[in-house]
Amino acid sequence: MLGRAPRDRHHQSDRRGDRDRGGTPSAGLARAYAARVYLTAAQGDFVQAHASLADLKRTFDLFPQDTEQSVLAFRETQLRWAESYAHILAGDSRARETVAHALDLYPSDAHGPRSNLELMDAAALIRAREVEAGLEQALTVVERHPDATTAARVVLTGQILRTLPSKARELPAARELQALTAGT
Repeated sequence: MLGRAPRDRHHQSDRRGDRDRGGTPSAGLARAYAARVYLTAAQGDFVQAHASLADLKRTFDLFPQDTEQSVLAFRETQLRWAESYAHILAGDSRARETVAHALDLYPSDAHGPRSNLELMDAAALIRAREVEAGLEQALTVVERHPDATTAARVVLTGQILRTLPSKARELPAARELQALTAGT
């Protein structure tokens, strides 16, 4: 508990400092807020994750959108990804809706990001107690795009397996998903 207070004060001072300095909205600032969304959501700090998501949305809405492809840009796809991730981990009732919105932004041939978003949707199904449907969806995604293995896929399948109720971990689909992802 003692180690947590300074970090919380640090987060608050970061936000205050951004405003005091004019908080020039930029892709870099958006990336920093997105990273904070991912980190705090993964740590289970959903109050901070939602606050960071609000900061991210505000920043995204204020900075000029670059129409050219660039590794330095921050696109709506990235915003919706962060939003989906936070909603999935928090068990937010909007999770499946935000994933669907994010999926609509990607072309059909973007297998990596689309399959990871579909894994997020599978996690949302499991959290909504539709365990078998979620497991089947996760298996379908992993089997359909075995070449789309990324660090995000490893994290997402791990979260799916940890989210399962203890009885569901013995289901054939759960064992198969674990076997398919064990070597990644």
